[in-house]
Amino acid sequence: MIFIITLALYLASEVVSVKDNSVTSHSLHELILCRLCGSELSSSNYIINSKISLDSENTFNETLFGKEVFVQVLSANFMSNIPIITFGHSECLPIEEWSEIESWFPDYLWKVCICPACGEIIGWVFQPTNQLKNGTSNIFFALDLHSLIGETFLDSLIKNPYN
Repeated sequence: MIFIITLALYLASEVVSVKDNSVTSHSLHELILCRLCGSELSSSNYIINSKISLDSENTFNETLFGKEVFVQVLSANFMSNIPIITFGHSECLPIEEWSEIESWFPDYLWKVCICPACGEIIGWVFQPTNQLKNGTSNIFFALDLHSLIGETFLDSLIKNPYN
């Protein structure tokens, strides 16, 4: 299932042009949307690959949203695994109080993060535990890959084939 989703996102994230009988692939900045309602959540420019959880069940690099992305599969409980991508910025809305219980990232507090348009839970926002003391802003977002869709792929689904 994850392979099919990542393959579809990979194919949708590459723009291919044909010139002089040669095929050239161009990576583009891509908007990343809520899969449920289509609201803008982030951009491929904000993807960060440097936040690594030691609790990952599996990790792999995949070309998604027009760039190489580090995907981490994290265990939410004994029955579900969640593939996440980390972002330096997102439009998702943090809810509830900061928690340090069972954080996937040591020395970070977390909050659930929802889509601002439809309210669907799409991931988590993480903040260093010492941020409250030193006042720096070093938050990041871990968004569930199942909740995301690229604008290029979405546009390909709704294009009129006769235009």
